[in-house]
Amino acid sequence: MGGSAGDEVVEVSCGGGDPGAYAAVLKRKLDLYCATVAKSMVIEMEQA
Repeated sequence: MGGSAGDEVVEVSCGGGDPGAYAAVLKRKLDLYCATVAKSMVIEMEQA
């Protein structure tokens, strides 16, 4: 194993349900997190 610690592949269980539906939920959460970060960056720029 010559890779670094960041090279690990982590398999996430979808709880036995539809993997496509689980992927959609994860994408929705990611979109919300990204929107929150973008909004906080805009607020910080306006305050500067």
